[in-house]
Amino acid sequence: MSLKDVYYYLFYKYYKLAKWSPSIFPSDMVATISVASLELWTMFSFYNYYDITRGKHSELSFLSFKGIIPILIILSTKFYYFGSNSKWKPYFHKYERWPKEKNLKGTWIIIILTVFVFLNLGVSFYLNRPQ
Repeated sequence: MSLKDVYYYLFYKYYKLAKWSPSIFPSDMVATISVASLELWTMFSFYNYYDITRGKHSELSFLSFKGIIPILIILSTKFYYFGSNSKWKPYFHKYERWPKEKNLKGTWIIIILTVFVFLNLGVSFYLNRPQ
């Protein structure tokens, strides 16, 4: 499975979760925001670990060069992959045909990945807190 397949599968799982839970927002928008949030939190973790290795504590501002460029890159990739052109729809048909046990295994991998991103972010902020 390629990295692109994993990326679309992550989107697929969040899309299915958004379809299952009631919301006023479209499911594809909720899934896109969810995937973008995971990427942003991973980015924040990397920034925190970088500061830890340098022995410094710097403030990360969304409006700084260090914050705005990665955010723009993440948002532009979301628009490219999940925007109005529906590049993700053929992947959905592929994942819908997967056997139930394979899809269940994929669900657990996505859950573990999401929990790992949350825990990683928490640990990075804890280790990078001002002394």
